[in-house]
Amino acid sequence: MVAAFIHSAALFCIAVLPSVEVTETQSAPYPAELVSISAAEIRVQQGGVLREIPLGNLLRLVFKNAVSSVDLDSQPVEVVLRDGSRISGREIASDASTVTLVSAGRSFAFRTKQVDSCLLRRLNPQLQKQWIALIDASNTADIIVLARSDEALDKIEGVISKVTPETVVFDFDGQTIEAPRIKIAGLKYFSTETTLPGKLTAVVRDVHDNRWVASTVELSENGSACKLTLQSGAIVELTTADLKEIDFSFGNMRYLAELEPLERSSSPRLDLGIELPAAADLFGPRSLPAITSANLTGPGIEFVGSGTVTYRVPAGFSKLVGSVELNPDGHQFAACRAAVMLENTVLWEHVFDATHQPRTLSLPVDGDKRLRLVVES
Repeated sequence: MVAAFIHSAALFCIAVLPSVEVTETQSAPYPAELVSISAAEIRVQQGGVLREIPLGNLLRLVFKNAVSSVDLDSQPVEVVLRDGSRISGREIASDASTVTLVSAGRSFAFRTKQVDSCLLRRLNPQLQKQWIALIDASNTADIIVLARSDEALDKIEGVISKVTPETVVFDFDGQTIEAPRIKIAGLKYFSTETTLPGKLTAVVRDVHDNRWVASTVELSENGSACKLTLQSGAIVELTTADLKEIDFSFGNMRYLAELEPLERSSSPRLDLGIELPAAADLFGPRSLPAITSANLTGPGIEFVGSGTVTYRVPAGFSKLVGSVELNPDGHQFAACRAAVMLENTVLWEHVFDATHQPRTLSLPVDGDKRLRLVVES
């Protein structure tokens, strides 16, 4: 009699946990292995001990084995999403509904309503300033930015319908125009939406110098991949080897524009000769629904003329971060002084005499103190 035996073979996999440097709000950075990330907490292993850290107590994770790989010459295209995410790539294509970017050998697809702008080539410093001014200006349709020369850009408004490696197709004044890509510096998509579908939880930076503004971050079970749901609603997946840093401090912020001011005052830029009951709302500091400025994304505060606005710093908050710039409606402007005061102490001030040159600030503040923003000519 011959006995037949069937052997079942078990396959065992050993997961290699990513090595990270962890920074919490109340402790110095320390090394650990990253086990998981959820909507409420991260879990790390430190010295054989499993620790659970609420996201509210976490500032950042730095991936210790990350190796930067930035080659701007091979990644000349840059896509900026409405949430402030910035992704460089080698090539871009789009139709009426989707923008597809090839970046670091991978393809990422975004809905056009999630995209703010697409820079189709690297620009010299002079053209870069013009590009920022053109795409920051208000518009009522898509914008096609033309490269007139090495010294000048221009724009026309239309409806972008297609982008290929050779052409940009758009509708202008009832006509369909196929413009050679070599003549186009970049594109800006028009959107009527003023809010983003997700809340800001973290800003993820990868080794290719891309910046992803995320509302959720999920680590795969074996630690090899990271799934991001961006604040704009786009979903992307990165390998853990691509990750350089996850900054959770942005998710632990409150926007001043969302707080109720203690007081507001204004000095109208026009002498109307009559008193208007709503002059403070018309000319004074006011919140903007959503902006993208420097490294921050979210609602901002606009000063139309000189004025002040005062807030009370919420308890438990210890730092003010932001970006300030002079951004007039037209070409004429007056120099102005901007200042930040805590109670009666000036923490920061700067005189702005040029447009579209943001100044970032990071200032220590005390909870329950009065914080005043001042703009004067």
